[in-house]
Amino acid sequence: MKAEPGTYRYEWFAPADGKQVSCGTSTLGEGEARFPCPVQGDAVLFLTRAVFPAKDWQERSPQSQGLDSARLDAATDYLRKNSGPDGVNQLLIVRLGLDEGERR
Repeated sequence: MKAEPGTYRYEWFAPADGKQVSCGTSTLGEGEARFPCPVQGDAVLFLTRAVFPAKDWQERSPQSQGLDSARLDAATDYLRKNSGPDGVNQLLIVRLGLDEGERR
């Protein structure tokens, strides 16, 4: 099969048994990918792009996703002032598996 380069999660199912028979992750480069079937007879391969967490994790600015930077800054300030004695050093926003921004 052909797929975009990246990290994928795969799951093999045996429909006759109604069970998952194999699963894992695979990092694909350019070209065709191979996922050898682990069962004899009918099988179903369920393949999902693993955007988070992976080396090819996509980063987007909060503004590009319709998030208000001023409100994010206000939330960060609130956390700093109300987080207790250990404090907050960093805030990472993950939305739909994408890195939406990091605040320090």
